[in-house]
Amino acid sequence: MRCFRIGIATANSPATPCNSPVPVISNATRLEKGGVTGESRVSTALQGFPRSIQRLYGGEEEIRGKKHEKPQNGHRCVVVPRPPGMSR
Repeated sequence: MRCFRIGIATANSPATPCNSPVPVISNATRLEKGGVTGESRVSTALQGFPRSIQRLYGGEEEIRGKKHEKPQNGHRCVVVPRPPGMSR
């Protein structure tokens, strides 16, 4: 069995120039780290996804990162349910 967590983030606006991809990569990493195995988490940019995908990800929620970081908002989708007794 392979376990995974996925974090997906996009720039706030495609019209906004970004000098570095680091902020987007950092957000994706935080989303990924905030999940449990078998989950995919996406930033609030979910509005650009087709409605069928938006329904899979459910409502917006706070996703916690490290203790010193403030939570960020995002959506999550359970892709593969965790087997009983399996930790993060």
